[in-house]
Amino acid sequence: MPNAAADLFLERITNATKALDREEVERTTEELIRHLRARQEPFPTKTAEKILGALRTKRHFDLMEQLSEELIERGAASLRVRRQGLQALIDQGRLTSARDAAEDLVEAAAADASESAEARGLRGRVLKQIYVNAGDRPDRGAKKALAQAIDSYYEVYRENPDEHYWHGINVVACLARAERDGVSVFLSLDWRATAREILDRIAAAQAAGSGDTWRYATALEACVALDDFEQALAWEERYLPSKGADAFELASTHRQMVEVWQLDRDPGGRGAAVLKPLVGAWGSAEGRELDIVPGELSPPVDLQSRWGDYSARSASFYDKLMRRMESVARVEDSAGRAKATAFVVRGEDLAEKYRGRKLILTNVHVVDEVHPKAIRPGNARLRFTRLLPDDDERFRVKKVWGCADLDVCLLEAQIPDKIRWIQPAPRSDLEGPDGGPMHPLPPLPVIGHPKGADELKISLRDSYLTEIDRPFVYYRSPTESGSSGSPVLTEELYVVAVHRGAVDERKANQGALLDEVRGRLANS
Repeated sequence: MPNAAADLFLERITNATKALDREEVERTTEELIRHLRARQEPFPTKTAEKILGALRTKRHFDLMEQLSEELIERGAASLRVRRQGLQALIDQGRLTSARDAAEDLVEAAAADASESAEARGLRGRVLKQIYVNAGDRPDRGAKKALAQAIDSYYEVYRENPDEHYWHGINVVACLARAERDGVSVFLSLDWRATAREILDRIAAAQAAGSGDTWRYATALEACVALDDFEQALAWEERYLPSKGADAFELASTHRQMVEVWQLDRDPGGRGAAVLKPLVGAWGSAEGRELDIVPGELSPPVDLQSRWGDYSARSASFYDKLMRRMESVARVEDSAGRAKATAFVVRGEDLAEKYRGRKLILTNVHVVDEVHPKAIRPGNARLRFTRLLPDDDERFRVKKVWGCADLDVCLLEAQIPDKIRWIQPAPRSDLEGPDGGPMHPLPPLPVIGHPKGADELKISLRDSYLTEIDRPFVYYRSPTESGSSGSPVLTEELYVVAVHRGAVDERKANQGALLDEVRGRLANS
């Protein structure tokens, strides 16, 4: 499509959103989708991002979702377009799809620092919403989601506190909510002191002339955290008339104040003093009057039920599972005889000294210089049977590190760029706050080459955690000879351990926990 036509669509949709003309916005968006389907020319990515941004300002999330899907299919799948599509899913309450899409985006954005921060923040947003939607009696899954939300936000905030302040204020809000609700989480952090640090940074930026809409909103929230409602109102006076405070921003702030901070539970007091002007500004931005707690923000009534602890998995879960399989290799000797399994990880996910390198994890009893059962490193080969099924190429390896008591070996090989890595799981994916396993016991799938099979196999049935006894984890996941060195995955398909073998007296399989491997590497 010529740029002139794309620019015209941008102008029409932008003008219609500003005029609050929903019918014209719908007509033009539908016309754009028809044009996209009828033409072969690529749509300009930057223009696509601006159109989606215009739709977001007035919260046309249904149209954002439709258009982003079409754009992605047409090849305009920039990280930002994908992020905007994810935002649309979240704000429509489509959390199952949003959770899988967020995990996919986090993985895709790993090499882009800015988009990675945004993607991980949105992952935290999905997880936070799962907890909020559980109401006053959150189940185990909802509590786990809150702990994971905190981990996701904090990971980004600690990387750059001066820039990632909205992630930081969400750490504060989620920790405060966990404390009020009596939910145990892993992060030990003084959230009040963190709120003060964030507020001080924003005040310094404001004094230097660097104030903006989101900084004002964050300062407002930091003051609520600090129970300083007088200053909260002062920051709100800066926030509401600021240039970037449109319907999306105002509704987002209102949602945080009501759903996380629960200011609506004190409608006659200080909470109302913050909420009333916020709701008034939001209503003006959308050209309508709103009550102090707009009803449409309440979670929709669910007429279905789920009787167990786990919900159905989306198709994208299985797409991701297929991608994980591409990172798993069969370990062979120099004669081509299959011996075991290995998988690719990113160096910096293990230790900073390995940053920028792709490494391979397996067992010492699979590849080692002295172990009596192991292939010697010079004779070991890797074959990626899923990604390169018709390729006879086998990759030579060299040993980088080994730890006999964990039975973990770290290898390096010159493998193609298209072979990606499996990301490690956060601690909260597996372990409860008391150090024991999560309850109910989560599933732990294993991907490998049992009996040296040419085709990878996945243990999805009868696969669950049984015990954590550091440095090992134990699980009922079916494996056979040749599964040694397989990745042990969480239910979100992150690697949590390196499979080793069966332990008869425990009637379970055993794997070395990945965070124990990282600890040993840090001290080696």
